[in-house]
Amino acid sequence: MNVLDLMFSKEEIIFVKKRYPKVDLKDLGRPIGGFRHITSLKYLDSSLKHDIENNNFDNCKDPEAAARMCDEIRRKIRPFIGYERKRAL
Repeated sequence: MNVLDLMFSKEEIIFVKKRYPKVDLKDLGRPIGGFRHITSLKYLDSSLKHDIENNNFDNCKDPEAAARMCDEIRRKIRPFIGYERKRAL
């Protein structure tokens, strides 16, 4: 599963690449380096959740737009949490 499967926009892909560089956008089911059981998708979801809950967008050009984008990305990925590794097997 990759970001194209989840229908991410170009802006969302660029945002994730810049803000969450550990996420493997080509294979969201792949574990993050150093963690066996945390996939890129779970890591991205947790990172987005943390940023949203803590309003952690002060370093962004447009904090409101960044918060909206995080909400939208999280809405797109939530249905696939837990299924990303099963599809790969």
